[in-house]
Amino acid sequence: MLNWNFLTSDIEEDALILDCRSEDQYKKSTIKGAFSAAFIKKPYGSGPQSMIKLSGFLKSIQNLQNKKKVIVFDEGQGMYACRMLWLLFGIDIENAKIL
Repeated sequence: MLNWNFLTSDIEEDALILDCRSEDQYKKSTIKGAFSAAFIKKPYGSGPQSMIKLSGFLKSIQNLQNKKKVIVFDEGQGMYACRMLWLLFGIDIENAKIL
């Protein structure tokens, strides 16, 4: 049975919001309080240096567990947001959703 509960149309006031669009798009306009996660568009984790950056980012997200929900989004079909969500699920952050 397929479960689609990783999708949401609500942004809780204290949610951690990750913008998976490009840095340029993030700088032009984003959701108030969102953090840039533009690096997800690159093949991070494919080598030792990129794995260090990816691990550091995920560790910082784990340290923000006082947030009720983590919301991720991108500009289109959700491919990069899904990639980020998959990584978050991989480090046991179960309260992550795609906007």
